Amino acid sequence: MKRYRITIDTGTTNTRTVLWDTNGKMLQEEKCPIGVKITAQEGSNRELKAAVKKCLDALLLKQGITYEDILYIVASGMITSNLGLIEVPHLTAPAGIKELAEGVYEKKLPDVAPVPISFIPGVKNNVSGKKIEALCHMDIMRGEETESIAVLEGLKEKPALLIMPGSHTKFIFTDERKRIIRCWTSMTGELLSFLILYSITSDAAGRQFISEETYDYSLIRFGCQEAGKEGFGRAAFGARIMNQFFIKEKAKVANYLTGIALESDMKVIKNIINSDFQKPEQIIITGETIMGQALYDLIIEAGIFSGVKRYKPSGEMTLSAHGAFSIMEKRYT
Repeated sequence: MKRYRITIDTGTTNTRTVLWDTNGKMLQEEKCPIGVKITAQEGSNRELKAAVKKCLDALLLKQGITYEDILYIVASGMITSNLGLIEVPHLTAPAGIKELAEGVYEKKLPDVAPVPISFIPGVKNNVSGKKIEALCHMDIMRGEETESIAVLEGLKEKPALLIMPGSHTKFIFTDERKRIIRCWTSMTGELLSFLILYSITSDAAGRQFISEETYDYSLIRFGCQEAGKEGFGRAAFGARIMNQFFIKEKAKVANYLTGIALESDMKVIKNIINSDFQKPEQIIITGETIMGQALYDLIIEAGIFSGVKRYKPSGEMTLSAHGAFSIMEKRYT
């Protein structure tokens, strides 16, 4: 009997593989600091393949089992892109667990594993026409679709806006049938990293991101307001002025810069709620990041939506592993 499953989650810089039993209990985990970035740098996915193979082999060796004991190996995220192991075309929204399970693409990669690997496709918005004017309506995701499935399993069947803060924050609209209908992406986290680590404002912020201990909502609110009034560039330079003349504590300046970065996300949320597109009946912010907390506080104070909630996964599974597991179990039923 094939009693085990393996999930592969590959991002830009890291790969995480996990061996699970039939009930979704984690038995073994292997990680390596290699992601699709190495493919972009080297012009080949050779090193990525070797890293995934090494992780898979280690999982089995440490548990004393073989590939004959594995029901499936499923991969999601950027590993399904042109920089990953194999490029899988995006599914066109709407797409829920049924469509994703049916869209799984199996491929034999003998230099990675002796059994086929199942790749979960990403999702793209359903936009007609190829004129540049359609740019604001088009968006894509790879990996967030599996995370969405995990979150949606615990939600009521009504339209929702899922917000996933990160280097690239995702805003994912789902319908009453728990299908992904449309998504929007912002580069908030990446822009904040530039401000805090690499720009002229990095010294003012102490080159440190905010934490639970240094969180100061009053300065996050102030930064968001300044960006809305003065624009991103002017408000950002204000961090340097702030540190030289008003606030010497660099952690507080980092809060101000965080608010500046989040102003664009607040604009996205307001546009979604006020647009002609179907309005969400619930807003869920995923993860336990401090950025999620800041967004939650900004939404609540702005009064633009009542009932916004934060979602924190329970158990051992990450959202990506949970979603991939559910999609594959659906495929095998």
